[in-house]
Amino acid sequence: MLQGREDEMAVRSEMDIALKFNRGLEFSRRGQLKEANDVLLDILRASPRNAGALYLLGSNCVKMRLFEPARQMLTEATRISPSNVDAHLDLSFALSGLGRYAEALACCETAVALAPKNPAAHMQRAMVLLPLLRHEEAVLAFDKAIALAPHFADAHYNRAKALTTLTRIEEAIESYDNASAALPPYTNAQAGKGTCLLALGRYEEGLPLYELRPSLRKLKEVLSYSQPSLTSDVDIAGKTLFIYHEHLLGDTIQFCRYAKLAEERGARVILSIQNSLHGFIRTLSPTIEIIDETATPVHFDYHSPLMSLPLAFGTAASTIPAEVPYLRADPDRAELWRRRIGDHGFKIGVSWCGSKVAIDEHRVFPLADLEGVAALPNVRLISLQKNEGTEQLASLPRGMRVETPGDDFDAGPDAFLDTAAIAEHLDLIITLDSSLAHVGGAMARPTWVILKHSPEWRWRMEGRDCPWYPTVRLFRQDRLGDWESALAKVERELAEYISSSTEAVLASH
Repeated sequence: MLQGREDEMAVRSEMDIALKFNRGLEFSRRGQLKEANDVLLDILRASPRNAGALYLLGSNCVKMRLFEPARQMLTEATRISPSNVDAHLDLSFALSGLGRYAEALACCETAVALAPKNPAAHMQRAMVLLPLLRHEEAVLAFDKAIALAPHFADAHYNRAKALTTLTRIEEAIESYDNASAALPPYTNAQAGKGTCLLALGRYEEGLPLYELRPSLRKLKEVLSYSQPSLTSDVDIAGKTLFIYHEHLLGDTIQFCRYAKLAEERGARVILSIQNSLHGFIRTLSPTIEIIDETATPVHFDYHSPLMSLPLAFGTAASTIPAEVPYLRADPDRAELWRRRIGDHGFKIGVSWCGSKVAIDEHRVFPLADLEGVAALPNVRLISLQKNEGTEQLASLPRGMRVETPGDDFDAGPDAFLDTAAIAEHLDLIITLDSSLAHVGGAMARPTWVILKHSPEWRWRMEGRDCPWYPTVRLFRQDRLGDWESALAKVERELAEYISSSTEAVLASH
C-alpha cells in the first residue's frame, strides 16, 4: 500500500516537472527568459540532475550573456546527457564568451563527432577558430557547413569575414554576394562587400554599399530630419549644410576635410562633432561653425553624416582630396612643447595601443618590440600613448628608454591639442592604426603606420603609400598577428631614413 502511494507521488512529481518544463520552454521560445529561468530553477530545486532543465537554463543564460552561470549549467548538462549536441554547442558559446576558446573548440569537436552532418556544429567550430587566429581552418569549416546547407547565409557571411582577414578579398566579395542571395537583402553582407571594394580602391562601387554600414544604421535609428540628405547632384552654393559625426575620433579627423570642401563650394557649414575634438578641428577653418556633439541646428537646408561625404562628393580613388595639412597645432602650445622637448636627437613619437572603444587584439603591439628602434644612435622615443597601454612603460627591457611628456599631456577635456603641438617638433611619428595616425597625416607630419595583416579599407590592401595622407608611409604584417615582420621593416628602414633626414638638414644650412 505504501509502495503504491510512493509510486503515485513519483508519477505526479514527474508530471509536474514535465508541465513546468513545457512552461519554461514556452517562455524561452517567446523570449521571456527571466520567467523561463524562474520556472527552470524551480525544477532544479526538486530535481537537481534534470538534464533538460540544466540545458535550457544554460542556453537562456548564454542569450542573456551570463556566461559563467551558463558554463556551469551546460557543463553539468553535458555530463548527464553527453549525446546532447546542442548542449555542447551552447557550452562552446559560453566558453567563448569567457574567452576560453581552446575549451570552446573542444566542445565543438565533440559536437561535430556526434553530429557530422549538422551544419550548425561546423559553423560554431569555424567561429571558435577565428579568435584562435586559425582562419584558414575556419574557412574550411565554413565550407563544410555550406556544403551541408548551401543557403546557410550566416556561414557565407562569416566565411567572407574570415577571407577578408586573410586578405583574400575577391573571394570574400563572392561570399558576401552568396550571403545576400541566401537571405536578401542581408544588409551586413552588402556593407561588408562595400568595405572590400573600398579596400581595392573601387570607390564608385564601394561607397554606395558603404552607406549600409552598421554605425550609420544605428545613427539613423536615433536621428531623423525633415530636411533632405546631401547627394552628389545637389548644388550647395548658398545653402546651409549640417554635418554630424558618426563613429570614432580618427574617423572624424580623416573625413572632416570634406567640411572644408563643402565650404569651398559655397555652403555655410555647421559641424557637430565629438566635444573633445572641438579645439583641434577648429583649425580646419575659422568660418565653419562647430557645435556640441549632441546638438542640432535650428535651420539648415541639407544634412549628412561625416562619413557619407565621400559618396556625396563623388569621390573616386583618383580624386581623393589629399591636400595636407588641413589641421594644425596651436602656435603658442607648440612653442611651449618645443621648449620642453628640446631640439636634440632624432625625436620619434610613438603609440602602440588603440583606444578602448576601437581596440582589438590585432591593433596592439608590445612597446618592448620597439627596443631595436630605441637602440639606434641618437634616437629619442617619446610616448604619445594615452590611457590603455601606458602600463607597458613600467616594464621596458633593460636599457630601453621611452620619454613621457608628463601627467599634464592632453589631460584636459580637449583631445590631441598637446599631441598636435608635440608633433610639430618631431622628426617622425610611429604608430599603429589609431587616431594618432590621422593626427599625423592631417598635419602633414612624417608618419609611419604599422598595420595588421588585414587593415581597414582606408589603408588599402597593399602598397606603401596612403592615398588619403601623402606624408604617411605604411608598414604591413606579412602574416596575421605577426607584428615582428612589420616592426623589422620599420627598424631596417629607419637607419636610412635618419641618415637622409640628417643630410637634408645639413644641406639646408
